[in-house]
Amino acid sequence: MKIKVFILRMESELLNEKNKRFLLLINQTKMTIRKNIGTYFYKN
Repeated sequence: MKIKVFILRMESELLNEKNKRFLLLINQTKMTIRKNIGTYFYKN
């Protein structure tokens, strides 16, 4: 039983890591888009 719990915990940790990376990626993309839009409007 303990092993099962341990594995489940490890899996959830991995999922959390993936989600964190994914959110970071989304945030970076949002920032880049905002920068691009900002420079686009600034130029025109």
